[in-house]
Amino acid sequence: MTTSAPLAAAIYVERYEGARSRVVERTTDWMVDRMIGNFHIEMASFSQRVVTGLAASSVVPWREHFAAKGLVLSKALDGRPCHLFQVPAAYSADEASDDIVRHLDELLPSILDEQA
Repeated sequence: MTTSAPLAAAIYVERYEGARSRVVERTTDWMVDRMIGNFHIEMASFSQRVVTGLAASSVVPWREHFAAKGLVLSKALDGRPCHLFQVPAAYSADEASDDIVRHLDELLPSILDEQA
């Protein structure tokens, strides 16, 4: 176990309707918004209802809930490159994973070199 894990970059992977994989540089604010939204939508429905109930009753208002998460993510991503990696929805799981690995093998060394 470790008490910390250095973060060199953030790469958000998603499927899209295009024909080829592509990597697009994004801002920290964009990445924070996407990560918060993804975290919330991926929560179990029971957990979503709990968060909604807490917000609806003003126990933990939406603004505070998302602002706290946004602050943590903003601090973690500060100064680190952020990218959106889009993989064609038509790719099978095997094709997608092979393509992701191939692209990351090419992308990560340049990101790490920029930070050195």
